[in-house]
Amino acid sequence: LSMTCQPGPTPLALALVSVPEIRCNTSVSNTTVGGTTLLPLGSSPERIYRVVINASIVPTPIEFDTCQANFDSRLRLFNSNGTVQIATNDDHNGACGGRASSSGVSHLTWTPPTNGGVFVLVVEGFLFSSGTYN
Repeated sequence: LSMTCQPGPTPLALALVSVPEIRCNTSVSNTTVGGTTLLPLGSSPERIYRVVINASIVPTPIEFDTCQANFDSRLRLFNSNGTVQIATNDDHNGACGGRASSSGVSHLTWTPPTNGGVFVLVVEGFLFSSGTYN
């Protein structure tokens, strides 16, 4: 008896079917409370966004932050299908400046590839944390 299986899509890739899209110079207010828990390294709920970067703005660094969040947050950036983590930040380490609501909020600076593209941003709590962000 033998059984051969092809790797299936990751839970994150399956969730990307209907996620909201964010673009440069926009902000989103939301909560991770009641969100999904698809990624390893914690059991906190997540919110997932599709990030569209036009090649015309590259190589300008892109900043994502949860500086005004009311919980210990973490930001994770993935490739377009959510299988490869490109960048992450847990605790801003001063990058939020005076805007930080606590030391546990996150600020991620990343320079996209020169051809731009579509990426996946995950907002989640550290370990079991959840709450609101904007």
